[in-house]
Amino acid sequence: MDYLNLLKYQFIKAKGYPISYLDEKDIKEEFLNWLYTLKKNVNEFSNYAKYLGLDIYNYIELDKGVYDTVDSKTIISPHANTLKKEDSRLFMYQGEPLIISGSNIKKGQVADTYLSHNPYNLDNYSSIFSLCKNGYNICFSVFGNKSDKDIKEKIILFSELKDVGYNLACEDEEFDGNYCLVLYSKTKKLRKGGLIL
Repeated sequence: MDYLNLLKYQFIKAKGYPISYLDEKDIKEEFLNWLYTLKKNVNEFSNYAKYLGLDIYNYIELDKGVYDTVDSKTIISPHANTLKKEDSRLFMYQGEPLIISGSNIKKGQVADTYLSHNPYNLDNYSSIFSLCKNGYNICFSVFGNKSDKDIKEKIILFSELKDVGYNLACEDEEFDGNYCLVLYSKTKKLRKGGLIL
């Protein structure tokens, strides 16, 4: 699925619409409003991460595009072209991250932390799960409006990763009818205000 259709798919799941709405033209304005709100929520998540002391802008961000990126310095994504960057994909091979970019395969950049949020589907979720399982630092979050119909699905994904027990810390916040759950590697134990313990 291309980037815009992935966002539409995320939109109809959040609204509880049937899959057939992907092709509906009469939801265009509602979808555009939802994209605007999505970008606002990404900014709120960014502010919350900063409040926790997490430097997400220096992380490697996975699988996002122009409407839902936190604007990390480095992005590995099949939608990076929407940000005027080269499309790429991350996959794990024998416990190491590899990056496919065009016809090239190279060893993944060793990052302090890999960042992923609100996966479009289980494929996007599996890369962050594999990174965590193989000992790489991660920051994974789900966020949105508390009235979204897919909130339970997101919380289940979040809980699956939280329950694997790979030295992860969990934080949550509610603000203006929105929610945010953040899971991050505890190698640098940070608390609210950025104080290192």
